[in-house]
Amino acid sequence: MIVAREKAEYYGLPEQPEKKRRTRMQPRLAIKDRIIYTGLVAIIFCSCAVIASYYAQVVATGYKINAAEKELSLLRTESNGLFADVNEISSLAYVETVAIKKLGMVRPDNDQVVVVQAVNQPGLKGAAPAANKNAAGNKAGTKQSERDENWMIKAFSKMLGRMEQSIQTG
Repeated sequence: MIVAREKAEYYGLPEQPEKKRRTRMQPRLAIKDRIIYTGLVAIIFCSCAVIASYYAQVVATGYKINAAEKELSLLRTESNGLFADVNEISSLAYVETVAIKKLGMVRPDNDQVVVVQAVNQPGLKGAAPAANKNAAGNKAGTKQSERDENWMIKAFSKMLGRMEQSIQTG
């Protein structure tokens, strides 16, 4: 009988002897050159960081300006609305309506006319002293003192004076 033996040798493709590859050796930089190149890279990196931070500041400032312009626009709109409200409230028609409906005042008859003297204030044109007259012929002295003491008439005249000044300076 024939017994098969294992052979330790491998019968495959023949191996070729390894050739040593030639590697090109790049000349190494001197320490002085390495320091110079490292410094240049660091300077470029720092300048890029500075440029990026300035750009970020410009963008942030632009955002703040845009927000302030929006707020200014809203405030101008609100101011115009309030100015229109002031003009409406200070109009003579509105004052007359409030006086008649809320305060219970009545319109005087044609024969009950009272001329009111304007107080001569600096800055007001056309304010000349005039004497108060009562066309109905009632006692002028007692009614005049009552009118001088009425706080509502004083407040109303001050309001009209301020409105006239704001319109003239406006």
